[in-house]
Amino acid sequence: MKPLYISATGQNVGKTTVILGLFAEMCRRGTRPGYIKPVGQRWNEQDGVRADEDAFLLRDVLDSSEALQSMSPVTIPRGFVDKYIMTRDQHHLQKKVCQALKRMFCTYKELLIEGTGHAGVGSCIDLSNAEVARLIGARVVIISGGGIGKVIDEITLNRCLFESRGVEVVGAILNKVTPDKQDRVRKVVGQGLANLGTRLLGVIPYDRRLTVPTVGQIATMLKCDVISGKELLDSRVENTVVGAMEPQNMVRHIAENTLVITPGDRIDNILVSITFHLNRIQEKFSIAGLVLTGGLVPHFTVMDLLRRSGLPALLCQEDTYATSSRIRQMVFKIRSKDSDKIATAQELVLKHVDLDGLLGLPS
Repeated sequence: MKPLYISATGQNVGKTTVILGLFAEMCRRGTRPGYIKPVGQRWNEQDGVRADEDAFLLRDVLDSSEALQSMSPVTIPRGFVDKYIMTRDQHHLQKKVCQALKRMFCTYKELLIEGTGHAGVGSCIDLSNAEVARLIGARVVIISGGGIGKVIDEITLNRCLFESRGVEVVGAILNKVTPDKQDRVRKVVGQGLANLGTRLLGVIPYDRRLTVPTVGQIATMLKCDVISGKELLDSRVENTVVGAMEPQNMVRHIAENTLVITPGDRIDNILVSITFHLNRIQEKFSIAGLVLTGGLVPHFTVMDLLRRSGLPALLCQEDTYATSSRIRQMVFKIRSKDSDKIATAQELVLKHVDLDGLLGLPS
């Protein structure tokens, strides 16, 4: 079977979610696939090896023995695009991708390949998703978000670029669709795509469990100092409240697993948060952590209470508005340690995607 290339109409629409589900199903059917992300834009470095962050996740989830260089042969550091455009050498990068693919095929009969962004992303370095899919000889499935008209338009635009490179598009999957609109979207988008010659292979509903971060993830992305509660940094954050108001007003906004964002000199709101943490009234009222803004360290007596309470508290140098705005805009990727999220992603794909049609394998 040709490799399956998981593409999308944009970033953060659910490629990794679909890959996790496909891996689980293929293993169930007796085929353990390999994984490769030919071009990575968001990368990490570990033991001197630079690879896309999704490659780190899938290496752990798939328990793969493959080297990260094979799973993520090309990464794009800052300044790389400018240099490439001015000293273009398309064969060098394409050769790296093909060599990695060859190594993967020495171990795996089937491959799941993850793209990056829409079909044209990477054109500036001669490695667009469409071009990479052509080089690999892959079939493509396009992942999109929810909606109707815009979704049909974007899927069609992406399909045209793939097909211009002679790449087969097997269909499309919609992800993060509002659950109460799922049936309508499936019916209308399914017909709309069929009118244009594309199969709708699945409609996955939005599941908030996949988007919930931990206090530790927020600390890392904000580059905060952890000043208390290091043992509870894995606490999930399901709600946020900006504690710039008086405490009697703030408490009305505290729900389950709430992150309180408040200036470091608002001792009243800090003490209320500690009280909630130590004396949880009901399960639906709880504090997951504190973000203290403005670089303001509370009085040492309050710091002592914080440390003794075990409540996770982060010290951020930015002001309250900037901090809360950044948190709202953050996208939290699934990590290898998020076993609950991985199980949820796989469950969603197995339930809502036509896997027989996508994989072309006997059930």
